[in-house]
Amino acid sequence: MIRDGTYRFVNQLDIQIKCGIPMAIEHQIIWNPTMDINQFYFTYAYVNHGRWIADCPFCNHSEFVFKNDLFFTCFHCFNQVAGGKRIKVILDPRYQEIENILNKRRNKENQNWFIYEEIEKLEIENSIMGVI
Repeated sequence: MIRDGTYRFVNQLDIQIKCGIPMAIEHQIIWNPTMDINQFYFTYAYVNHGRWIADCPFCNHSEFVFKNDLFFTCFHCFNQVAGGKRIKVILDPRYQEIENILNKRRNKENQNWFIYEEIEKLEIENSIMGVI
C-alpha cells in the first residue's frame, strides 16, 4: 500500500510538534512553527519506496507528504527562505490511479513514481515485471 505521512504522524502540525521544534532547538535555529503559507514557493509530490515524498526546493531535503494536508515544512532548513512559512505541495490529480498501479508491486523498493513519468509507463513496467 502506498503510504503518506499519516502512517507515522497525524499531519504537518504533528510533525512540527514532535520533531520540528526539538530539531530547531538542537540546531540552534530560531523557528516559530506557523500554519501560514508562503504563496510564492511550491514543491511536487512523488512516490519513493511506497511513500509519498516531496523535496525541499531550498535545500533538497525530503519529507513525507500528507494527502489530507498538502503543505510542506522542511525540518532541515525550516523553510527559512520562505520566511519559515509552509509551502504548497502539488499532488498529481491522478494520484489514486498511480497508487493502484504501484500497489500491484510486491516490494516497496519497486513502488516508485516521479512527476515526469506517464502512467502508461508504470503499466508497461508492471507487465515487463510480470505484475498483473
